[in-house]
Amino acid sequence: MKLSRKYFFFGALSLSASLFPNKREEPVIIIGAGASGLYAAKLLADKGIPFLILEANSRIGGRILSLNGISDFPIELGAEEIHGENSLYYKLAKKMRASVFHNDGEVLLFHKNKLIEESDAEEIVGYNKMSSMIQNLSSYDEEEKTALEYFQKEQNQFLYIAEALVGNEHGTNLSRIGMKALSKYNLNWESGEKNYLLKSRSHLSLIEEICRSVSTRIQLNSKVVEINLDSNSVLVKTESGKEITGTAVILTIPISILKRNKIKFNPSMPNNYRDAIAKIGMGSGMKIILKFENRFWDKDTTSIITPGIIPEFIVSGRKKGSENKILTGFLCGENSEKIQRPVETAISELDKIFGGKNASKNLEDSFVQDWSKEEFIGGTYSYPSLDEENSREKLAVPIEGKIFFAGEAIAGIHYGTIQGALESAVLAVKNFK
Repeated sequence: MKLSRKYFFFGALSLSASLFPNKREEPVIIIGAGASGLYAAKLLADKGIPFLILEANSRIGGRILSLNGISDFPIELGAEEIHGENSLYYKLAKKMRASVFHNDGEVLLFHKNKLIEESDAEEIVGYNKMSSMIQNLSSYDEEEKTALEYFQKEQNQFLYIAEALVGNEHGTNLSRIGMKALSKYNLNWESGEKNYLLKSRSHLSLIEEICRSVSTRIQLNSKVVEINLDSNSVLVKTESGKEITGTAVILTIPISILKRNKIKFNPSMPNNYRDAIAKIGMGSGMKIILKFENRFWDKDTTSIITPGIIPEFIVSGRKKGSENKILTGFLCGENSEKIQRPVETAISELDKIFGGKNASKNLEDSFVQDWSKEEFIGGTYSYPSLDEENSREKLAVPIEGKIFFAGEAIAGIHYGTIQGALESAVLAVKNFK
């Protein structure tokens, strides 16, 4: 049974009279210039509604970020794939004539100290049972428990596959995922089962092209510290002391930052919103980029699933550049929180997998992106947590018609993805006329 890797990311302020003919109208203030913030701005611009984006960081993109210069193609440090041909993001990519390809190569498993192809694993007792459990998560209808408890009940030797393709792919560990929320996620998934990669460009370049009309309405290095509501407008204050009045706020910052109460709300945020924010899980995680002088894996390999500290090594160069010499170690949750020397650990594990010190003797360059250490992000993406219930749907309801939440964590169906971030923007902006 083939496993799906669905379980597995501007300029100065000016006002354009042609874009916003009514100069006296106060803008909708968008907080955050990630995918959801940029796309919300694009949708507002299409409607002729004034907006202003405030971004705390010195760059745009949020959790969409690429590494350039280490290879002849951009290496994704955040979001990696386009999930499904039915997704909004896939349709936008095709509209922009971006070159995409189906990520359909061979998945390898490092099982009992032996590297095997997934097709060979089907002959091992227990593998097909684990595959079936993963593929049928949408049918779970028992009492609430962790995903670890669910998969452990079989005492299966392939538990590490579930840890990699369910836990790690959702940005955390099986022990932190709730089965009811996970089942709901799989049951509601609508975008399709195939995953796609951009061939010769980064996700950020594509998002920038899709949202190119908004570039002059972004203020970088503008950390918002307070949001004040009255009956007619909102007043947003930044750390530098700037005060901006708007008609409404679209808040697109990561759920991890909302959890830390980095923004003061006046009046205070209602308790039901605070409770919803607290119940949504946000994973920690990192990518370890490794460039080698020579490739020591098969050219058609897409990823390597392991029982080690790093659950998955992604073959980042396949079909992207002229040379396939990049492996990306992807680890989330407890492993990423405990790892002390990411590059050394990754090389050690690859030496064990491939033997002959193939990794250590061929290492040419490396880079580590730890999303938990990003000040304005604080993690990878949201995951289906225990007792989450309808928290995401609750946050999709605006506060007093003035504060709208958006971002991947607010997406009702496709959270944890770029498409989810875009869909949340659509949901927020539909309220504006």
